[in-house]
Amino acid sequence: MARVRAPFHAVLEFIKAMSAKWNPQVIAVEQIQYQAAVVTELLRTTNLPVVGVRPDKDKVTRFTGIQARFEQGMVWLSPDLPGEFSRELLGFPVADHDDMVDALVYAHRGLGSADLGMS
Repeated sequence: MARVRAPFHAVLEFIKAMSAKWNPQVIAVEQIQYQAAVVTELLRTTNLPVVGVRPDKDKVTRFTGIQARFEQGMVWLSPDLPGEFSRELLGFPVADHDDMVDALVYAHRGLGSADLGMS
């Protein structure tokens, strides 16, 4: 988990580097505004398993599915996650940032059978 604010090409390189490191089965990228171009470019120039994800509800509503899993003790988080992730998760939905929580929701949905709204 990492928060990356970078120019377009640096974001592409970051995604490629993380893919090389972790060899994911799917790379879900929120496909709105700027990120839609990221999806298009990665699909055009790589063989990475990229899918565009369209948000279907607000972030708080999207989080309820994984929130229930947390409450049931069904989620394990690596102790290697950065402290900012824990602060954001524990402060959600009133924390200053919520992008990592949203990424967690998409990762959780990608691991299950829920429809990602892929395009």
